[in-house]
Amino acid sequence: MMRVQMSRRILCAFSVGAIGLATGCTSSMSTGAANTSGGGAGVGFIEGGEPDFAPRYGGLVAGSMIVTIDDTDFPATALANGDTSGVRTQIADTLTAITLPLRDTEHGEIVDFGQVGAPSSVLGGTGSLAVSPSGRLALVTEARASANSYDRAVDIPAAETVTLIDLSCATPVVLDSIAVGAGPTSASFGSEDSAIVLCRESGELFVLDVSGGGVGGANALPLKWMLPSRATAAGVHPRPGSDVIAVRLAETAKVVFFELADSDGPTLRAWGDVVEVGQFPTVGAWSPDGRHFITAEQLWADLENAHVGASSGAISVIRVADGVDSSGRAMHEVASSVVTQIAAQAMAVSPDGRRIAICAMRPGGLLDGDARGGTIALYEFIPESGELRLLDTASESATPIALTFDATGEMLLVADFASDEVQFWNVGRDSLEYTGINVGTGVGPHAVVVVP
Repeated sequence: MMRVQMSRRILCAFSVGAIGLATGCTSSMSTGAANTSGGGAGVGFIEGGEPDFAPRYGGLVAGSMIVTIDDTDFPATALANGDTSGVRTQIADTLTAITLPLRDTEHGEIVDFGQVGAPSSVLGGTGSLAVSPSGRLALVTEARASANSYDRAVDIPAAETVTLIDLSCATPVVLDSIAVGAGPTSASFGSEDSAIVLCRESGELFVLDVSGGGVGGANALPLKWMLPSRATAAGVHPRPGSDVIAVRLAETAKVVFFELADSDGPTLRAWGDVVEVGQFPTVGAWSPDGRHFITAEQLWADLENAHVGASSGAISVIRVADGVDSSGRAMHEVASSVVTQIAAQAMAVSPDGRRIAICAMRPGGLLDGDARGGTIALYEFIPESGELRLLDTASESATPIALTFDATGEMLLVADFASDEVQFWNVGRDSLEYTGINVGTGVGPHAVVVVP
């Protein structure tokens, strides 16, 4: 396997917490060009099986850039045993933006990229990164504080930071960084001018005005008081082209829907029936047409015994009402549900809505030096009926933690937390074909998005 070093737009080493606030495309952080002998924090490497892989495969990743967020101070082994002792780093968490397509030059295959400090936490899940519809803005949430000062993951307190970043510049620029409620774990853009952030610990939903080049306002809605008894919101998902949002309730195995109205200020109103799904819906996503909301469930025994009974999982497809019936009710129903071979940590829906991919980690193997054991599964989704059909499964490295399709849905990108890389998988033939290409990001990538 060949490893090729890449060009760099920005140095990879920052002091912890160094976030530059800027307006426009002028960054206050150190920038520079490093020669091809520099390795930095892992950005600047491609692995591939053949010398001509960039024209053959890199150009097949459709989109304008790959965006990842990186948790630099949480060790991969702690995903298995919760032990964060001995991890002390001065490298700040980052957002990495890799320009597409990968290009071939006389000096070899080159990736242009930019990097900027943006605190995040792998404990917040894949919803910690959101990109606006145009691809111009990114929102990064920090659910938990840095692991640097704590010996056990369970002791790391909730953080409150949300960072707004401009991706349209050659080097990403931090536009704003604000404190919201405790434990921001799920971010989404409802439009180019508005974003929502779920703060799981405080039970609040924050509606952010991002129309003016920063966060112009942050309105907090007491979501927890609108949920069923003993329920905690695990993620929020705006319906495409609509004011409706789906809210996953992991502990009570339900999904609820609200209408987010904005007259004299943002308000929430229950919209339709509560829908029961499988135990612990840990991730969720809308179909591109907004007709279905899809959850992947881990089927744990209970919260006190997380992962007990979770050798398999499930995917549920909810057919969401187009409107209200004659009685004024929005009637939602589960269109289909399938048991999966793995308990998914992440899920992605292709842009055409015809493919769904999930992945599951097996970080315990890292404790014994085994870097394998994770799994990816690819499903066909039939929108007309809401049915799912398994297409393929593939063995993976130990920590496939996030995935996304490219703009055509023909390539699947998988972020691997332990190896600090994003892997390219070809799914164009309704199967999982590993291309042999890994692109280095920063240390500990835990969310990935392809900007069209």
